[in-house]
Parts: sequence; C-alpha cells; structure tokens
Amino acid sequence: MKFKIFKLQDGNFSFERNILKKAFNFLMHRTEEISVFSQTKLSDHIEHIVFHIPDEYITGTKKGGIESTQHFSQFINLFVIDNKVVFIEEIKKNYTKLILENLNSQFAISLKECIIETQIMKDCIEHYNGNVKQLDVTDKHGDIVDGTEVIHLLPNNSFASEYEIESVAFQVRKIDSNDLISLYRNGRIITDSSSERRIFELFDFVGDKIGESN
Repeated sequence: MKFKIFKLQDGNFSFERNILKKAFNFLMHRTEEISVFSQTKLSDHIEHIVFHIPDEYITGTKKGGIESTQHFSQFINLFVIDNKVVFIEEIKKNYTKLILENLNSQFAISLKECIIETQIMKDCIEHYNGNVKQLDVTDKHGDIVDGTEVIHLLPNNSFASEYEIESVAFQVRKIDSNDLISLYRNGRIITDSSSERRIFELFDFVGDKIGESN
C-alpha cells in the first residue's frame, strides 16, 4: 500500500461535527460527487476515514470515439494521527487532489504536503531494527552520494547533519514481522504488510515523529 503524508495547516482535524450527516447523505442519496463513506476511531491516536469516489471506465478509440462506459466505486483510505498528521492512500494522484479539495470545501480542513526528514527515517530504521535494502542519499550541497558507500554510517549521530536521505527501503527484523517499508523524503510511504495492526503501528510511529517536527 502507498500513502501520501500531509500535515494540518492550522488547528486540529475537526471532522466529527459533520461526519454523520455526510455519511447519511452518502447512504441515502448516492451522487456523482466524492463523499465520506465511513469513519472509525481505531484508538486514542488514530482515526480511519474512507472516502467514496464514483468513477467510470471508458473504452473506445481516438478516432472512433467512446464505445462503452462502466461505472464503479473507488474507496480511498485516510488515516488521521493525533488530529495533526494525515495519511491518504495514493491510488491515483487526481483522487488525492479530489479528497484534498473536498476536505477544504466541505469541512474547512486545509492540508499541506510534508517531508520525511532524515532523522525521522533513521529513527524508523532503528525502531524496526531495519535491514536496509536500498538507500538514496545526497550531501548537504544536493549532490548525489552512493548509498552503498555511506550505509555503514547510518547509526552515527552525525549522519543527519551531513547527509539527507531521499529514500530508503528496509526490511523489518522483528519476531512477528519481516515487512518491507519504503520511506521517501517527499512524504510518501509504502509497505507490503498485510497486517492492519502493523500498518496502524507504522502510521502511529511515523505520524508521531512528523507531528513533533516543524
């Protein structure tokens, strides 16, 4: 699963005031517009919201025109950590754009893209006892550095002040998990985990770190 991470511009993610009404409207009057399908509080820290986006497959040719259309429902997962950090499932970029526009217009919630700092990636690797599979790094001048040459320096406290991690892929080394996790400086996170519990724990850990940063 791939997610894009955002932070709240101001205040808190105040969603509960209108959520029941929005969900009721979805069930009673399904429209062609994006809508909230469900909302679940998973813990004191995590809230799970599902958006419904009606879409359609179109088949045809450039010269011959549209031959057929097939309507379908696309459901997008969104996780809110401590009312500050938001993980939006990234299936298509335009779906993410539609969700951001809906949050802003319907709930007055404004989100901004965030980056995953090098120190946060280091903390995540350490937390999961990660076996690094791939490391893309630049120095403080923005020049590309061969990740294989500096991977042994990752545990050093000075690493984050000398290098910036653009992306890292590592395998979790824990008794109950060998999930593969990829983190990207541009605010993307990918995991192959099939365990909801471990995915929620990952979001909770990363979201907490990002929430603490500026």
